[in-house]
Amino acid sequence: EEETLNTIEIKSYLNQNVKDVTTTLSNQGLNVIVLGNGEKIIKQSIVNDYLISGEKIILLTDDSEYKMPSIIGWSRNDAIKLFNLLNISYTIDGYGYVTNQSIEKNTTITNDMNINITLSSNLES
Repeated sequence: EEETLNTIEIKSYLNQNVKDVTTTLSNQGLNVIVLGNGEKIIKQSIVNDYLISGEKIILLTDDSEYKMPSIIGWSRNDAIKLFNLLNISYTIDGYGYVTNQSIEKNTTITNDMNINITLSSNLES
């Protein structure tokens, strides 16, 4: 069976309920990354554009703090979208997909953080 790639239109989900939007987007085949434990969405990684099923969309919720997710295996573009949403500075070494991140998973994000990530084109599966 061939897997058909669906193109999904991404609208603005500003101030919408996180759970509802996450369910809708997940059902459309997107990989939804939610930051924070808030109820409403205050920022999103892409808007008024299209994604293909399987791609990531990052939703920032109305919370007072955010924890760093594991971004191992993420593309350079997705990682940069995350850092821009979180407003943290970054340095990137290499090309391909993330194999190492200097800020560990579940670390609370602060504005003065700088994350270093290493990319590699040969990902161990």
